Amino acid sequence: MDFFPNIKTQFQGTLKSWRIYWELYGGLKSIFSSTYFLIAMFFTLICFPVWWSGNDDWAWFNLCNSVLPNILGFTLGGYAILLAFGSSKFMELIAGKQSKEGEGDASPFMQINATFLHFIIVQVVALLVSVFSLVWDFRTGYMAFLGFLLFSYAISVSIAAAFAILRLSRWYDIFVSNNRE
Repeated sequence: MDFFPNIKTQFQGTLKSWRIYWELYGGLKSIFSSTYFLIAMFFTLICFPVWWSGNDDWAWFNLCNSVLPNILGFTLGGYAILLAFGSSKFMELIAGKQSKEGEGDASPFMQINATFLHFIIVQVVALLVSVFSLVWDFRTGYMAFLGFLLFSYAISVSIAAAFAILRLSRWYDIFVSNNRE
């Protein structure tokens, strides 16, 4: 009968991981005030014919189901490369708690990781909503709006992930330049 206690332990570990992510990312406030969310909302609204009226031959979820798996695979590969990026001294520099004034703030290393994890989570949720909508044929209505918004947000958050890589690359460039002197 170790089965049920094991499920409880697994569930608690999963909840702890989600809390860490949510705290690092900044919660709903960070999502709804994000430039990338606003871009996704604007794009979703101007593309209203896709999710508002639908089409008998084609639906918004077909686009999501063909695009998102490719982006998700690329993202997971890129994330693995990102974690192997740089030297161990550089990783030590950007990891760990920052100065006393910044106590409680996430280190740059954890901020980059939270950005990539958010990108992956948004893609997976958008893909799940898309598959659910395909199964239940939600071509129009609120579910179509939500699904297309998640899809648009997944695409726009890719820009945030790209900028996270740019920031990391810049930090690494500064680190290498300072160590040459």
